[in-house]
Amino acid sequence: MKKSIFLAFPLLLLAACAPAHAPTGVPAPAGEEVGMAHAEEAREMEGATQHEPEAPAESSGGMAIDESATVFELTGENMKFMMEGKEAPELRVKQGDTVVIRFTTTSGFHDWVLDEFNAATDQVGTGDSSSVTFVADKKGEFEYYCSVGNHRAMGMKGKLIVE
Repeated sequence: MKKSIFLAFPLLLLAACAPAHAPTGVPAPAGEEVGMAHAEEAREMEGATQHEPEAPAESSGGMAIDESATVFELTGENMKFMMEGKEAPELRVKQGDTVVIRFTTTSGFHDWVLDEFNAATDQVGTGDSSSVTFVADKKGEFEYYCSVGNHRAMGMKGKLIVE
């Protein structure tokens, strides 16, 4: 019995001290992709197939945004996405549109993820923001969601429609 406890204690100590894989909240330098690894991890965890878009999603931090882009200003709060007073807003774009999601958390810790376009913001806390830009290169209805904890299962999701 003593041997088991003696061997288990170092393993528990090692596990407790190992760094957790979580974003640091430090913004990436301008021009670097943001949120790509996180979206891939979320897909792997859910068993979804990986789909590479023609143009990968990019952070717009410090970069000029195409004036013809469709920009959505979303907030994350208390297990819901909000835009202009509407909960879980339906986002509509045309196929081929450049889409910019400007995401701000007003309460809690959240992100915005859309697997089919390999697009994800950073996970951000109250008062912080992150943006992602991608090209809506395929038609259909796609679910965006918050990948933090069980937020998606608790209803923190919405729909992007590409016509």
